Formats: sequence, structure tokens, C-alpha cells
Amino acid sequence: MFTSEQLVVYPAQGVGQIERIDSQNIGGSACDFYIVRIRANSITLMVPVKNASNVGLRTLVSTKEAEHIWNALRNNPQQTVHTGQNWNRRFREYSERLKSPDLSIVANVL
Repeated sequence: MFTSEQLVVYPAQGVGQIERIDSQNIGGSACDFYIVRIRANSITLMVPVKNASNVGLRTLVSTKEAEHIWNALRNNPQQTVHTGQNWNRRFREYSERLKSPDLSIVANVL
């Protein structure tokens, strides 16, 4: 579970900060939401707490982890991940990979 003021990454949006955790009544059920403000463009997102990992919300990686991923990308410029599928299937596969909490899987999309 994330906490208020924590920096997180939301796929396809980037780095954001959790402003607060709100509860709302939706369809007669109480639901908790992370209110995340994306730093690059000040967009505010409501992310259901129970689905946060399913949509790919994750913590920032350490500098050491980021350097490891960067070096792996730099050292394998000829690596091809293309699976021979049509563009629509590749798009869906890549979109799922971008939601992964494992940054090496996300980097393989690049």
C-alpha cells in the first residue's frame, strides 16, 4: 500500500505524487482511491487502491536499479523483441508489459 506524499510511477503518464487517499461511495460500496497528481502535466488521477497493482502503479526505482537497466539497454542495442505478430497483438502485449512492476520487462518494450 502506498502512503500520502509518496512518489509513484503510473504507466503511460509518468511520475506522480500521491496527494491523499479518499473513500467514496460508488454503487452502494465504499471504495478507496489514491489521488495521484502527475508531475509533468498536473493531471490528477483517481486510482482504486484494490486495483493499483493491476494498472501498474509502482514505486520509483533506486538509482542503482536504474543504472542497471540503462546499462542493459546500452549493451544490447541489437536486441529484438519483435514476435512476428501483427501490430494489434504487439500493441496489446507491449501495453501489458508496461504495467509490470519489473522495470526490466518495461525496458524490453523500448
